[in-house]
Amino acid sequence: MSLEKWAENGWLKTAEPDSNDIESLLSVAERNINDSRVKGLSDDSAFMLAYQAILSCASALLLSKGFRPASKGQHYYSIESLRETLRNDEQVDVLQQIRNKRNIIQYEQAGIISPSEALRILKLADEIFTRTKEILQTHTDTNAGEQS
Repeated sequence: MSLEKWAENGWLKTAEPDSNDIESLLSVAERNINDSRVKGLSDDSAFMLAYQAILSCASALLLSKGFRPASKGQHYYSIESLRETLRNDEQVDVLQQIRNKRNIIQYEQAGIISPSEALRILKLADEIFTRTKEILQTHTDTNAGEQS
């Protein structure tokens, strides 16, 4: 389903793409990735920071397409939107499992993230951050070429 259809269903809101807002979201993602590597941080906290970085990337990509997530189900739809913006269904399936685990450590139980899980999501956050920057750069280059 297209992002436009999602907006019609109320899952996304239209938004004016703003390069400053997009850059701010990328800065937040980069900060969270870097902070998740701080020695002595719990695996739960590293996991949460990497997860937040992925959400910031998803938001930046959505904004570049002229959308923001609506309030209800914001995390779910932000992650699902990566099917359209990143074109990687396999990663999105993994991210939805990660989102479910994030809900548990955020609201129900501490200490359930293993070091290998924290490392796995950090690697995924790095990959998504790199791919997001590539996509946004291509998008910027294309738009600049259209304005010439």
